[in-house]
Amino acid sequence: MYKYYIFDLDGTLIDSGDSIIASLKMMQETLNLKQLSDTELHQFLGPPLKDLFIKYYGVDIEQAEYLAKVYRESYMKVGIQKAKVFDGIIETLNDIKNAGCKVALATLKQYTLVSKTLDLTGLSKYIDYVALDSNGTTSKCDLIKECINNIGCNDLSEAVMFGDAINDAIASEKARVDFVALGYGENFKDKTKLDTIKKVAVVNSPIEMREYILRTIKNDN
Repeated sequence: MYKYYIFDLDGTLIDSGDSIIASLKMMQETLNLKQLSDTELHQFLGPPLKDLFIKYYGVDIEQAEYLAKVYRESYMKVGIQKAKVFDGIIETLNDIKNAGCKVALATLKQYTLVSKTLDLTGLSKYIDYVALDSNGTTSKCDLIKECINNIGCNDLSEAVMFGDAINDAIASEKARVDFVALGYGENFKDKTKLDTIKKVAVVNSPIEMREYILRTIKNDN
């Protein structure tokens, strides 16, 4: 059924909740920003950060870009070591590779953060291509298309995107790629949000995701 598997990073392959929140708190202290509540900080797990900087800190787009810069610096200092691969993800990626399929990563993170995270978590050897936000202006849809164009996919029906946020679902639909929603992601813990998106399946744990992928691989063979 599928030969090309595209994944988001945060909340999909790795549990980066503690990393993101620690980095946000350091950014707040560094820039003397108002201290958001834990509930508000958890809203940053999934959606594009700049949009949330504007919403919660009352900044404009130029200021949001500066906040993003300080956030990335904070992430390198206090966040990156806290990222953990979800149980079963390594095995899932290995299943995909052993079946002769391709794995790509589409993330709005930038190069330094992504490369170090993949190296520290051991994920780098399982990923055929990484599309990332190199200039701070790339859309998730463009990243998915970049993955498609660089992993040899000539038939969009053979590609699928896995993500934990509404932004991932919207981007997949625009790119005309099937989308699997990760119900275990922070952004989809409110299950009513799942009713608003186009999807081919919902998986509620990394183990369910592996089971789903194994079924698609089996069907393809």
